[in-house]
Amino acid sequence: AKESSFGTLLGTRGAEGPAGHFQLKAETVRKYGLTVSKENDQRFDIDYASSAATRYLKDLDNRFSNTTTSTTLAVENSRERYKFVLGAYNGGPTRVADTQRRAEKTGTDPRLWTNVEKLLESENTKKSIADQMRQYVEKVPLYEAEFARKSPANKRIKLKKPRKERYSCADGHWVTIDDRPVFICD
Repeated sequence: AKESSFGTLLGTRGAEGPAGHFQLKAETVRKYGLTVSKENDQRFDIDYASSAATRYLKDLDNRFSNTTTSTTLAVENSRERYKFVLGAYNGGPTRVADTQRRAEKTGTDPRLWTNVEKLLESENTKKSIADQMRQYVEKVPLYEAEFARKSPANKRIKLKKPRKERYSCADGHWVTIDDRPVFICD
């Protein structure tokens, strides 16, 4: 909803900047194996775009889950990390990581989005970009909550805890029984 207004604001095919259902840059989706050209821009295919956006979000979550020597500082709290991931999705992970480092230098906690978002403006980030990032981090959870309320999916199943497996095996082999593949533990 926030990225393309449910497909009404998709942008231009083949553009290097943000386009498609999830407003991903060409440079980003190429890392996930998508094709970007005027003739074939897979950012406009909801299946390809969903896969790339999901993997990108997961990579951002992993990035902000760990402290790296040159970029990010680990954000342990998952709700807080969610804000960092949204900010990075919108404004770029390097911009957010650099701002974390600036927050650390000023003596504020670089693992709290409220501290980092105050320092987004810099020589590399105009106020308009910083404001856009702040608004994105604020609005996406609201869209998510609204979508969850309106979703026709069974709410009880959404909240159901995964069942515990009684056993699992690491080694085994596949066989075909009645034309169906079956995994047999060794």
